[in-house]
Amino acid sequence: MEVQYGAQGRMKYHPNHKKPYTTRELAYICKYYGFGKVKAIALALGRTESKIRQLVNTLILLFRRIDNERN
Repeated sequence: MEVQYGAQGRMKYHPNHKKPYTTRELAYICKYYGFGKVKAIALALGRTESKIRQLVNTLILLFRRIDNERN
């Protein structure tokens, strides 16, 4: 299947779409998010930029919730 791009140059769909993230992928995102471009992370993992951003936002909310429960 050919990768399609939207008007902004972002991938619309990727073959890894809806596949669960591996532990290795999650570690990669945690290590490099904030130090480079999301596009580079998305290309390295075969995911869309929007899904990388969505995952990071979900993880941030989860960590905040855990932190609030501890305090």
